[in-house]
Amino acid sequence: MTGEQFEAGMALFEQGLRRGRIIRQPLDYEAVFDWAGELSRRFGHLHPIKTADLLHVALLEFGFDHLVTADKQQYEFALRAGYSADLLPP
Repeated sequence: MTGEQFEAGMALFEQGLRRGRIIRQPLDYEAVFDWAGELSRRFGHLHPIKTADLLHVALLEFGFDHLVTADKQQYEFALRAGYSADLLPP
């Protein structure tokens, strides 16, 4: 990513915040980590997942209704766990 691309992305992010399309969601991070552990126990043996991806999927239990990702492993885990998700093309 070039510096110019980064700046353009940050401008779009800030615009999304101002327009209310992106919101700051208060979270109980201990609860998120606990739920991630539960998801790992339930589905990790069927579909291994990296910790950071697991945490992103766990967030869906806390006020987020849909996952959009370019990570196929994360996408498949989310579906297996019963969440709504879209996989972006490469």
